[in-house]
Amino acid sequence: MPIILGMRLSVNNYHGISFGTLPISTILIDPPISQAKNLDSWLKANREYVERIVPQKLYEKENQITNKPLDSQIRKISQILCLPEMSQVKSFWIKSTLQVIKPGQQFYFLGCPGCSKACGAVYGSEFTCFYCNTDFPNPKPMLRFEAELYDGTRCLDAFAEHTEAQTLLHMSAEDVITTAKENKMGLDEVNERFKDLLFFFHIRTSNTEMRGKKYIRHTIMTCLPASEQPSTSQISHETDSFLNTQKRYLSLYIGFTLSRQTTSLIFARFYLIKADNKPHFCKV
Repeated sequence: MPIILGMRLSVNNYHGISFGTLPISTILIDPPISQAKNLDSWLKANREYVERIVPQKLYEKENQITNKPLDSQIRKISQILCLPEMSQVKSFWIKSTLQVIKPGQQFYFLGCPGCSKACGAVYGSEFTCFYCNTDFPNPKPMLRFEAELYDGTRCLDAFAEHTEAQTLLHMSAEDVITTAKENKMGLDEVNERFKDLLFFFHIRTSNTEMRGKKYIRHTIMTCLPASEQPSTSQISHETDSFLNTQKRYLSLYIGFTLSRQTTSLIFARFYLIKADNKPHFCKV
C-alpha cells in the first residue's frame, strides 16, 4: 500500500475530513522521509486490522453519526440574513422548527441513478442522462422539498433532499409516490409530522441562478432532533480538535487506496492512520 504526502491541501470538516487539491497543492508518492517509513511499518504491523476496517467505508456519510453542535456553533437566523459578514459563511448550524408552507410540492423528483441530478425522464422509461452521458433503464425517484425554518428571530427557506428529507418525512421516495396517489400528502398531513419538534440543522449556502436572476439557496445538509442526548460519532472527537488547531492548508501523511485514475488527475479515497490505532477517515 503506497504512502503519500499531501501538502497545502484544502480541508473541509463536514462529516469527517474531506480534502481537495489547489493550484499550489503537492502530492508525493512514497516520499523518502522518516515519517513515511514509520507509517509504512505501522501499516505492515496492523495489516489485518486495516484490511478489515477499510471495506466498512466509515468515511461515507450514511455510515457516520454526526455529533450535535455546541452552543457556540449555533447561529441565529436573524444574524445570517442581516449581518453583512455572514454573507461569506458557506455553512452554519441553527436550532429551529420546520414547517412546509409552499403548496403544490411533489416532495420528490425523478433523477439520474448515476449523478442524482434531475433528468426530466418519465418514470418507467429508458433515458440518457445529459450530465453523465450514460443510459439507464429507469429514472430513480429522489426526495426533495422546500421548508420554512423558524428559530424565534427570523424565518429561513431551505431545501431538504435525499437522506435528510427521508429522515424528516420518515418516508422513502417510493412511499411518497404511493401516499401522494392516495391524496395523503397535503400540507396538513406533512406538517403534523413536525408539530412541536425542534431540530438542529446544518445549512449550506450556495449561489445559484434561475431565469437570469441570482439568489442564495439554502440546503439542509444534516438534521438532528434537538431533544435527544448527544450521540457518539463513529468519527473520533479527535478529528474536530485536529482541524480546529490547524490552518486551512495542511501537510499530512496519509495512506490511501486508489479508486480511479485518469491521464490528468488521480481520484483517491484516503484514510488517516494514527499510531494510537484510532484511524480518522476522510475522502477526496
